[in-house]
Amino acid sequence: MKRSPSVRGDSSRSYRRFLQRQSEGCAASVIERLVPKPRARRSVARFFASAIRCAASTTSWALTLHSDSLRLNVGPVQLATLSAGVIWFCTTGRRRKEWPGWVQRVGSGAVVYKSVDLVSSQYRINVEQVSRLPHSVRAAFLEYVSQAASRRAGKSPWHAAHSPGVLAFLERYLDLDSPLPRPVHGSGSESAQEGGEELPEGVYKEGAVKWMLVNVFERDQAAKAACLARWGFACSGCGETMGARYGSIADGLIEVHHLIPLSSIRRTYTLDPVKDLRPVCPNCHAVVHRGRPPLSIEELRSLVTPR
Repeated sequence: MKRSPSVRGDSSRSYRRFLQRQSEGCAASVIERLVPKPRARRSVARFFASAIRCAASTTSWALTLHSDSLRLNVGPVQLATLSAGVIWFCTTGRRRKEWPGWVQRVGSGAVVYKSVDLVSSQYRINVEQVSRLPHSVRAAFLEYVSQAASRRAGKSPWHAAHSPGVLAFLERYLDLDSPLPRPVHGSGSESAQEGGEELPEGVYKEGAVKWMLVNVFERDQAAKAACLARWGFACSGCGETMGARYGSIADGLIEVHHLIPLSSIRRTYTLDPVKDLRPVCPNCHAVVHRGRPPLSIEELRSLVTPR
């Protein structure tokens, strides 16, 4: 089966030689060259951001930037690859009749990767068509990402080449309210088992942080402003403002919670910022999304211990 194009310098060693993986500027330079038109670039950025959120349910994902491509993997599975003017990606199921002809199937097998043992297909599209991608195609893509993530655990084989600069670029470029996840490349007992290493008594290793993050899609900043104009900057859960708690450095620091999770809608919809949004502090927002499904505001309030 024909797969997405191989990337020159695939080893982590050669990758580090040519690119600065921590650099947001380096990521911006490569992505701007791969997707020259700003409108298409924004659509591609959203495409990858939504996939990263889904992939982050496992520790085995990595986002690797190369001089001529950007690739999202779970283990050895290439979920999505951006090359010059083209995106390659996998979906669950077979091609649907209603999908437009410019969504071009690659290969003819019933399964793209054996490690994701379900009926699946691989496609390629021009980057300028990402904004027109039907909802059903996007949903099949994100389902494949979720299925791949559920079948894989442990350290990513691409962990040494993971590119934090791309995540920083996506967060700034899309003006995201909450940061994108960072992969957990081995921690705790998993790290000790893989390395066969015993930790001396009283000595511990830190640095690999697992983020519990919220919300999937980009926000409308005007909707956030309208919500805050109605409800103010006090948290709807604990009732505090960040400024009152931490001083002037935290004045105006607040997040906005969607009462109907965007991840359950997976499409653009008309929202009422007064009815559908509530201001919550970062701590309460994190607690809300620890629930599956997310806690209601009333459930959150019941958990708050008076100070």
